[in-house]
Amino acid sequence: GTATANELITVTPINDNPVAVNDNYTVAEDATVTLTPLALDSDVDGDTLTITSINGTALTGGVQSISVTNGTVNISATGVITFTPTTNFNSATAISIPYVISDGHGGTATANELITVTPINDNPVAVNDNYTVAEDATVTLTPLALDSDVDGDTLTITSINGTALTGGVQSISVTNGTVSISATNVITFTAGLNYNGAISFPYVISDGHGGTATANELITVTPVNDNPV
Repeated sequence: GTATANELITVTPINDNPVAVNDNYTVAEDATVTLTPLALDSDVDGDTLTITSINGTALTGGVQSISVTNGTVNISATGVITFTPTTNFNSATAISIPYVISDGHGGTATANELITVTPINDNPVAVNDNYTVAEDATVTLTPLALDSDVDGDTLTITSINGTALTGGVQSISVTNGTVSISATNVITFTAGLNYNGAISFPYVISDGHGGTATANELITVTPVNDNPV
């Protein structure tokens, strides 16, 4: 004789950890990008996922600002997450910011926000220069001496007192004097005969990539005693 029966096996559920996937972004230097860490993340159990921390900082559920390497992550009152790089920072190597997600049932996972910050051209910074010269004497001008460019571009003077530089010998009239440029690009100023007082005239610089800036050459001409006639 034979008999048949069944093995009845009940498989009880366990919570599966969610899956977090790295996200990639590109943003221009000095700009802001919106981050969506959960966009590619998933949970096989269908649990609702939440972000519990960014860069090791626990989220509070409200407005928050989190410092990360070379930038800041901001969270708005409505939960929008943005990243702003440090001023003038750019790099071909992506910034990596870890975040942790939770499924609300003890399951967690970690991934990274990978952000590449592309360079933009920054305008140079032109700074006024001050000189003192005796009446009827000549002073050498160095307009670029205090000027700078955060990108490291080579700066050139494109105009003085509104007159474009030609790259050669030049004589430019300014109020109460003359600016002379030699064949070797030495720039000098000579005040009008017997003039003394303050003189100011603008110059424009270029970084060669579309960035420009303007400053002034400020010259004090001190009096000397003139012989009687």
